[in-house]
Order: sequence, then structure tokens, then C-alpha cells
Amino acid sequence: MYVCRHCYQTSEEYKGQCFKCSRWNCFEERDLADIPVPVVDETCARPITDVKSVIDKRFSTGIAEFDRVLGTSAGVSGIVYPSLVMLAGDPGIGKSTILLQSAANVARDVGPVIYATGEENDGALASRAERLDAKHERLFVMVTHSLEKIEAEVRKVQPRLLIVDSTQTVGRSDLSGEPGSIAQVKGLPPFLRPLANARGHEMAIIIVGHVTKDGVAAGPRTVEHLVDALMYFEGEKGRQIRFLRCPGKNRFNNTQDVGVLEMTDIGLVDVASPSAHFLAQRRADHPGTVVTSMCSGTNNRRALLVELQVLFGTSELSKVDVSVSGLDKARVVMMCAVIARNTNIQIENTTLHAQAMGGLDVSERAADLPIALAIASAARGHPVHPDMVIFGEVGFMGELRDTPQVQVRLKEAAAMGFRRALVPPFKGLEGVEGIELVRAETLGEAIEMALVV
Repeated sequence: MYVCRHCYQTSEEYKGQCFKCSRWNCFEERDLADIPVPVVDETCARPITDVKSVIDKRFSTGIAEFDRVLGTSAGVSGIVYPSLVMLAGDPGIGKSTILLQSAANVARDVGPVIYATGEENDGALASRAERLDAKHERLFVMVTHSLEKIEAEVRKVQPRLLIVDSTQTVGRSDLSGEPGSIAQVKGLPPFLRPLANARGHEMAIIIVGHVTKDGVAAGPRTVEHLVDALMYFEGEKGRQIRFLRCPGKNRFNNTQDVGVLEMTDIGLVDVASPSAHFLAQRRADHPGTVVTSMCSGTNNRRALLVELQVLFGTSELSKVDVSVSGLDKARVVMMCAVIARNTNIQIENTTLHAQAMGGLDVSERAADLPIALAIASAARGHPVHPDMVIFGEVGFMGELRDTPQVQVRLKEAAAMGFRRALVPPFKGLEGVEGIELVRAETLGEAIEMALVV
């Protein structure tokens, strides 16, 4: 009897390719008694009531903000094993730094780690590890462009975590094209998945990817469907703050959590209070500035307070020329139209600049009302009450609509010292201690309630 050494699929005759895991030259002749017998054939259809649910097994990366985005189960935050995660980001943003720090933490607290790189030599990696205090005897490094060599070392070391850096420099010998080509990038997840799920040795795998000029993961979109989570590591040039997000896919957590870290001389450190960081230099007495509580999704565990600013400039055009940074331009333009339609504020022959401070991207509908009030504040020249936080969706007719996660938003605002919250007329909304709810039904009412006259 022949058996695949990767997935234990059996065959009465030798096969060049395994018809279950699609690996080549992997069948070995073995005695029938030595072949593991699967308890259940998972390829057969069966009632879902006969399938046992499982709790994801995790271990911490040692970086709290990284663990937050990866998710939590059974009281443990961190990466799931077995799993296959891709971390993408611009060159120089700090992908290798966060992974090297995580690798050292896992080596110290969990078990062996292999860091396989085709991007740099092992001396450069060791120098960075020394600077980050990320050296440990159970952290193994290897410089290679061959997935087969990585596989051999995995079987020898039996690591709990494997890091492959990166999709552009590592490839398979049985596929055509150079590392980084479409065929090679598509071939990475199918090769690595059986390693993560090997019987008797389950581990987590993180693949490093790059991004295109449009900010999406480089390579074919097929890869996004072959991994368990696609994470983005982002930050503005010249700033030390970094954001970790999973906006598209995360099988083990919601896709709305945001991790906030700061790049320092000793590596990446968690930002304990992102809201305090984003509001540290706020000038509340100026027109055109509003604080909103950002909390996308319906299962987010944390809100972030962000300052939105609007500034008007002169223009020779007959229309409003809008430029934005960190905001959805279409929704800013929409709020201009809603204000013109439903209030006595006229916005024309001007240039409107709007931005979200701190480098965050604010695109949720709950930002409609704070954007509209920032525009109204700048247009009228009156500031918004400095102790007021604002969030809510705005309809075309100027009506205010409910948004999710209200309690989470209010608790964060109260913790940061805000005493009032201007919100839509939520039905059955219970208040939060220390913060007064100011309810408005229309945009016109909200403008009158928010502005200092």
C-alpha cells in the first residue's frame, strides 16, 4: 500500500501526484498496519449535527495589539494554530520588525520558531534581533529561496510558529516561474497548508506579503481566499504610529478591530490609549474641529476617539472643490449636498479640505454627523462644544439615523473626559455614567445643539 507522507492519503498503486493534497512525488510504500486510519472521512457529506464544534487553539504573540487583531477565544488572545496568515504592507513599514519581535516572544514563552527569509542575510537579521532584544536559542533563522528546504527544517525542528519572508522571494521547485511570479505566489498556500495541519504537530504560519500602489496585497486575489486571515500593516510616512488591520478577511475574529502601535528605537510598542494619543494636541476652541467615536462593525470591542477637521479656502470655481485625507470623499461631498438641501448654510465657490487626524482612515457611516457638523462649524465660524463627542448617520433628507456599538463608543468617550454625546434618537438606549446624551432628530437640530454661539 502506498501512502502520502503529507496527508496520509492511501493508494493501491504508486501515484506521481496526491489526489487529495495535490503534492508531487510524495507517495511512499508502507505496511498497512503502519498507516494511520482516519476516524471520519471528512470528504463525505454528513449531518452538521454529527460534527463536533471546536474552540480555536491560540498562543500569544507577546504584542497585545497584534493579539487583539488576531482575535480571542477561550480567554486567550493571539494567533490560532493551525492557521495560515498573510501580513502585507509597504516596504520599510515594519513588517519584519513586528514579526521578529513576535517570533522571539513565542520562542521564549511557547516553543521553537523558524524565521525563513529570502529578503536579507542572516547577519542583518541577527543585528536587528540584537537591537530589538529579540534573540533566543529557540528562535531559528534561515536564509533560503526554497520552500522545500523550509519544509525539511520544519520537519526537523518541529516549530510552533513558522514565518516566511516573503511571497516575492520564496518559491517551489515544481512550479514554473521565478519567486514572486503569479504561479509561485498562488502555489505558496497549498504547499504550506499541509505543514500547518501535520498530524501530531500543528503550528501557525505567517507569510509576509507586499502591497501594490493601490494599497492592496500584491499577487493574485486567489491567495486571499487560500489564507485564514489577510492582515495589513500600515502607517503614514514620517510618522511613528502604525496600524494593524484585517479589513477583508479573518476567519478567527471580526474584521473591524484595529491595532495601534508605535515605532521606537527598541522596536514596536503597544499604544496603551490610542484615543489619548490621537487627541493629545487637539485645539477644541477652533471652528471646524469635531471629535467622533469610531467603532466599525457590530462586534468590535474597542472604540477610538478621532478628531475630524474641516477648513474652507477660496476658489474661482462655481462648485465646491473637495479634498480629503483619511475620510471617504464621496461621503464628504454627500454631506455638503445634505447641508445645502436641509439647512440655511450655503457652500459654494469654495475649496473644502477635510481630514481625520492621526493617520486613521475613517469610513464608517457613523462619521456622517461629525463631518457635517465640522463643515457647519467651519462655515459659520463657531466652534463645537469642547466637551461633546458626536456620531451618527445622516440621510439625504437631513434625518439622523442610529449606528451600531453605541455603548462601546460612549464608554470610551466618558473615559476620555467627555461629558456630552450628540447622538441620533436611539430607541431604548441606556446612558453611560458620566456622560449626558443630547439627542437630535435632524441635522438642523444637531447644528443648533452642537455649536457654541
